[in-house]
Order: sequence, then structure tokens, then C-alpha cells
Amino acid sequence: MKCIACGHETDARKEDRKLDLGLPYHVVAKGAPVHVCSNCGARYPGIQAPLAALNALALWIARRPARLHGSEVRFVRNALGWSQEQLCHRLGVTVETISRWENSKKPIGYQSELALRFLVLAGSEVAERIDSDAELPSRVDVLDTRVVEAA
Repeated sequence: MKCIACGHETDARKEDRKLDLGLPYHVVAKGAPVHVCSNCGARYPGIQAPLAALNALALWIARRPARLHGSEVRFVRNALGWSQEQLCHRLGVTVETISRWENSKKPIGYQSELALRFLVLAGSEVAERIDSDAELPSRVDVLDTRVVEAA
């Protein structure tokens, strides 16, 4: 790629880079791509597959054994692509409660933490199905121990 500052070609490299994600620990992108201009020294850092990397970090946070820190609540909410209003609707709490959790003014409650971790691990489509207005099936057939069909 060409340098934006001077127009010369840049050299593609890979290096470890600390990411500032507002979490209470350091997050390092190992082998992240960076383009460096040999003429003026301008640096153009990047992240390979940024959405996949952020989703992987959200899954790691959800599996981490210790209680969630407020900044982790905010991070996983953002990784799910939800606003505070959407999360409060899904967890049955107020927006003010979400704000207190995220700003570490109040720890997240145990049941809410379990639900949030589940939603991260199961994926946001679980919550979207719960929120749907789909009708109940009239019958459910269990064909064997692995196959269930709704009629």
C-alpha cells in the first residue's frame, strides 16, 4: 500500500500490538499486520479479522471463571451489538442498572451475570428467538433421540 503522508510504498510487517479496549487487563493482538513507510516512518496498524477477534475475546470473557468486571459487561454487550436498552430488556433490569454495572458502581447480580454469559456463549440469535412472536406449534414429534420436528 502507499503511504498516505508521502506517497511512498510501505513495508508490510507483523508485530504484537497492545489494544486499548477499556478492559482491566492488557489485550495484545499477536502478529497484527502493520504497514510502515520506509521514507517517512508513518505507521498504519491493522487487525486481521477484527470482528472475529473481538467475538473470540467476548467468548473468552464469558468463559472466564471470575466475576465480570463492569468494563467486561460493556465489552460483551457491544460484542453482541446491543444498546443498553436492548440488554436491559433481555435481562429484565433498568437502563440505570446496566449503567451502574458498566461503570463499576454496582456489581452485576449473579443471575444477570449467568444470563449474560449464556447469551454470549449461545449467541445473540437466542435472545432474538425469545423476543419473537412466533406461534406455538400444534404438535412436536420426537422421531428418535436426536431428531425433533415441530408440526
